[in-house]
Amino acid sequence: MCILDVLDTAGQEEFSAMREQYMRKGDGFLLVYSVTDQQSYENIKHFYTQILRVKDKDHYPMLLVANKIDLVSLRKVSEEDGHLLANELDIAYIETSAKDPPHNIDKAFHEVSSPSPGTRTQRIS
Repeated sequence: MCILDVLDTAGQEEFSAMREQYMRKGDGFLLVYSVTDQQSYENIKHFYTQILRVKDKDHYPMLLVANKIDLVSLRKVSEEDGHLLANELDIAYIETSAKDPPHNIDKAFHEVSSPSPGTRTQRIS
């Protein structure tokens, strides 16, 4: 059994203290950005670095998640850009949509809660 605790601050700075508290307790992290929002993609490196700093580690279980892939005409961050960032951070990558029917949402949570989440041994599709 695995207990997942989800903190979605949507990048809001007023939650930064809470975010670090959750980072201290977390055993794995989904780094989620919207493919329709370039800034959310660019913020990922900050969160990745912050997690490693808080955990005092060089590497930690994380999964890069590109969300809202159903909004094809609004897409600003390519799948290739997602792969490049995942490779740079040495973490796995998955594309998702919460739109009905959901695409890869369950898979993302299963991956991050697996015994060795976020290892970049494969592309999760």
